[in-house]
Amino acid sequence: MKDGKGLAELRIGEFTSEYFERVYYYCLKKTGSETEAAELSQDIALGIIEQLRRGACPDSFSGWVWQIVRNIYAGWATEKHKARKRLSDTDISEFEIPDNSDFVSDLIREEDIAAIRREMAFILSEYRNVLLMYYVQNRRVCDIAKNLGIPEGTVKTRLFRARQKLKEGMYMAREFGKRSYNPERLSFSSSGNQPSGLPWSAVQRKIPVNILCEANNNPSTVEELAIELGIAAPYMEEEVDILEKSELLKKLDDGKYITNFFIAPSECIEEVNELCEDFAYDNYKKFWHTASDFVTKHYAEFIGESTMSEQDATMFFFLKLVTTVKETSDGAAWGRFKRRDGGSWGFIGYEQGARRGRINAWSFSDNGTIMCDDCNKLHLRGYIGDNGRFGKQIYKDSCFYIDSKDLAVIRELVKNGYSAEGFTDSQKSTLDRFCDNGYFVKDGDKYKPTVLVFEGDEWKLTNLMICEHREEYDALVAAMKKLHDDAVGVIAKYSMPYLKDDFDYYVSMMLYKMRGCVAALVKDNGLYTGGNGDFGYFSYN
Repeated sequence: MKDGKGLAELRIGEFTSEYFERVYYYCLKKTGSETEAAELSQDIALGIIEQLRRGACPDSFSGWVWQIVRNIYAGWATEKHKARKRLSDTDISEFEIPDNSDFVSDLIREEDIAAIRREMAFILSEYRNVLLMYYVQNRRVCDIAKNLGIPEGTVKTRLFRARQKLKEGMYMAREFGKRSYNPERLSFSSSGNQPSGLPWSAVQRKIPVNILCEANNNPSTVEELAIELGIAAPYMEEEVDILEKSELLKKLDDGKYITNFFIAPSECIEEVNELCEDFAYDNYKKFWHTASDFVTKHYAEFIGESTMSEQDATMFFFLKLVTTVKETSDGAAWGRFKRRDGGSWGFIGYEQGARRGRINAWSFSDNGTIMCDDCNKLHLRGYIGDNGRFGKQIYKDSCFYIDSKDLAVIRELVKNGYSAEGFTDSQKSTLDRFCDNGYFVKDGDKYKPTVLVFEGDEWKLTNLMICEHREEYDALVAAMKKLHDDAVGVIAKYSMPYLKDDFDYYVSMMLYKMRGCVAALVKDNGLYTGGNGDFGYFSYN
């Protein structure tokens, strides 16, 4: 004995093999048109199949089938007659009648209308548009074709496929994804020239961020993204188009979309951070002692009148050495992107939720550089701990608040032995503003800098440190390159191969964590006992 579902499938098979052809010829005889007969018989067949799958169990199957055929045809004929009356001056042979008999009929329950509306939201615009024009706006196939600029045959094909998609979806148990009610949160980092505001302007809202999350390592159609996020297809299409034009989504040959940059999952972040920590434990003393030896040897040469202590100066060059070693290992990773907007930016995302590692790492911040035409430069860097243990701010504002012409006043002050004797009131006012911002301390008629002051570019001193400690420097670079290669292996586990050419870039971005780890260890282990989080310099020609 067959259950209800088995009996329905048996009846469907019986209808398909014994009735469908006869239904088609019945429709052909009634309509006189092969096209209309094909569409009408298809809608009749779908109506019968839907009723059987809903549990219809007629005593007389043949009589039941033909009663449905006659009912649907009667509805079709009524609509045809109404259309003829409305457009009596129109060539009826060219008029396509809106087919309300496939679902919008007496055979469908009220809740099915809601299902139709729901499914319309998840049909792509190329199908949805022809459905709306044909059924809602009562437009002819030829008019639709002209409006959309496509052949009439294409319109009919899309109508056929749209009806299939609509009916398939109506009885599908739609389960919206977690992102529809619990959106992901990411953090991002970028690099390079960004003339149009991209990539940041494209990721300021939750919807695009969650599209990128869903399509990350997961090629997805617009329909799949719409269902996962619980957003109707018309709106999803627009969002996807913006992200594709922004080069944050990539369209594949099969029409699916995939995120066009690496989003590091929390597990990946934890693994890379652990590599950074291992590197820091192995090398923080080497970095510190190299910088300390250099400063001890040259402190009197470049400290001048600065109030910066020898230990703070060591910290400054320690951090310069760490950054230089990393950038040497990065190689050509930073110049690989050429963007449609004329920029050269790179972009990476980080999933939130990564566990804190063994080291409470410091973060590095660039508090600004200002340079004037004659290459005088004031540069400030910040190194701030997550819990504030090391991060005393001594500079009030970013140096971007300073006008480049003011740097000439500093240069004249240095040449004048840090004395303001003979300076104009305007020059003294500029120096007082530098004092207010913490760059100088006024001592009688003198202005002592809190930053390092030296002639020539900073790289002159950094290169001198490298040259005098070549063996130690080369060993640190070799260790850093190994860290880089190991991190590439980690990223390869979490990213699809299509991003493999950019792995060096993503590693270079993630390995900035290393700098914070070594900075924290020199503090935690007593090599640096100061409390400053700001270190800057002024270089002049």
